[in-house]
Amino acid sequence: MNIEGFGDLPAGFSLADDVLVDGKRRIASCRISQTLVVDGDALSASIVAASIVAKVLRDSLMTQYAQLHPAYGLARKTSCTLE
Repeated sequence: MNIEGFGDLPAGFSLADDVLVDGKRRIASCRISQTLVVDGDALSASIVAASIVAKVLRDSLMTQYAQLHPAYGLARKTSCTLE
């Protein structure tokens, strides 16, 4: 879920009491308490894990979209190879 995605949560719905945010910018649309962690990917295993999950999901989506729209070259836009 990207920064804007937190704004789409239904009212009263909470994934957690606090959200770790990698960087020094608060998520304006997020109604959950936030802890900013500058260089979070170097300091927090949770942030590293979330980053890996997000990249794998993004790569999967890009691969699917590449099959639907081959002219855009989306297959080349993946971040890593897991072979």
